[in-house]
Amino acid sequence: DILCLIHNKGFEPDVHSNGLASIMDSDCYLDYKKVVKWFRVLLSKSWKKICEQNDFEITFRNITGCCGLKVQYQSGRTIHIKVFPAVRLKGSDVHLVPRFSNFPKKSTVPTIYWHISCAVCEYKFLKIMTKKIPKSSCHLKCLQILIVLTEKVCHSPNQRCVLGSYLFKTVLMHLLLSQPYSNWQECHLEHRFGDVLKYLGKCLDEKCLHRFMIGNQTFPQQIGIPEFLLKAEPINLFPSFVTGNESHCRALMEYQ
Repeated sequence: DILCLIHNKGFEPDVHSNGLASIMDSDCYLDYKKVVKWFRVLLSKSWKKICEQNDFEITFRNITGCCGLKVQYQSGRTIHIKVFPAVRLKGSDVHLVPRFSNFPKKSTVPTIYWHISCAVCEYKFLKIMTKKIPKSSCHLKCLQILIVLTEKVCHSPNQRCVLGSYLFKTVLMHLLLSQPYSNWQECHLEHRFGDVLKYLGKCLDEKCLHRFMIGNQTFPQQIGIPEFLLKAEPINLFPSFVTGNESHCRALMEYQ
């Protein structure tokens, strides 16, 4: 739970106040639903001004926990963007973000509880690994192949895949940290792609894939992640597989 940056613990709220503080918090804690609502309005107004000076149009979509943007150029090119409000955690590279789109909609978790995002840490990790592994490496090609194959499996716009790019990236990062750097030469693409599939299959059988950063004490120290997160209990990215068979069966079908 995130204490509102505008208030302190001894703050007594003014129910008649119409200020920014009353818009974004609940019981003196930042409420992500209120923050996202305020964020969408602010972003919409800002981007409309930008559109007037450029050759593209922007439409907004309400996506859980973020603001969805569809940028369409006069040439016909279209770009889809998700913009998240985030709170930086204690000067680290870890951020607190609203609920992710794959989080259960009927969850009873209070809206003052935010989620931990290690996206910046993961980006820095991959950047460091790119300098250590051979220049003509195959790690990104493994990830690209998986994403293309997944898009072919989930060809319907109304069908959402259980296995997505973040899960593939997590598997890849686990393997990057556990194998010799020389194993990732481009000539080993077939073997490394096989390793990724084998690791993913093992995780699906065990219904468990741990988040890469949290609870991983072998993680490089030069990347800004708080020590208490490295020493925390690992977090399973497949909790729905443990509690229900439907999503697990769908994931196995996609994997096959």
